[in-house]
Order: sequence, then C-alpha cells, then structure tokens
Amino acid sequence: VIAVMGGISAAAALVLGLFPGLPENWIVIALGVWGLGSLSFYGIGVAHAIDRSDTAQISRVMSGLLFVWAAGSVIGPPLSGYAFRVPFTEGGLFLLAAILSIVLTVSMMYRRTRRQDVPKDAQEPWMITLPSTANTGEIDPRTD
Repeated sequence: VIAVMGGISAAAALVLGLFPGLPENWIVIALGVWGLGSLSFYGIGVAHAIDRSDTAQISRVMSGLLFVWAAGSVIGPPLSGYAFRVPFTEGGLFLLAAILSIVLTVSMMYRRTRRQDVPKDAQEPWMITLPSTANTGEIDPRTD
C-alpha cells in the first residue's frame, strides 16, 4: 500500500516539478493527487509497525516512529530550501518530493520481496476504540 501511494505521489510531484507552467486547474488537480499519495504514509506505517511488534513493545515502537518523524521534520526544511534554489527549474521542491517518493516506492517494493506477511493468528484483533482524555482511563491497557 505504501509503495502504491508513493508511486502516486511521485507521479504527481513529477508533473508539478517538470511542468510548473500548467494551467491553474491542472495544478490544483495535481496537488490533490500529490496530497492523496503523500499524506497517508504515517498512519499506514504505524499500522504496519504495530502489526509486526510485540504487544508489550507498542509504546517503544510508537516512540521510535515519532523520533523518525521528528528527524524528518528537522531535515526536511533545509532540503526544501535548497530545492527551491536548484538552478534550471522552477519546480525544484516537487522534483525533490518526486525523488524521495521514488526512493520510498522502490524501498517498499524491495522490502516486500524480502519480508513475509504477518500471519493472521499473530496479529492483534482489530477493535474500535473511542477517543478519550488521558485522565479518563488507561492510555493503552495492553502495555505495562
């Protein structure tokens, strides 16, 4: 799923990066497709990580994912600023997004060939949890 979404994101970013002079309505459509592909990675990544982790390790897994997200938030702005100044193109920011999305897509496809699915009996059962504040109950009753 992440590879498909990365491919969609890469295709839309390439269009935006290579053709910055498109009519406004096409730019809006391309931005929508880019957002569709690129703004869903975190939730899907969390779901995959939790499926592959031991129940007692969920808090550690989530902290690690937040650390990786934070590192990207620190590295992203300087890279984006540099991408704005790339000579010979007006769409440097989207070309950077396309390159990173292609790297993500290829790495997820490679990972898919190397790892097996988690067996259904090893996965936690899915259940709906209602939103609540921290003081109304335990944050996650499955962990210590």
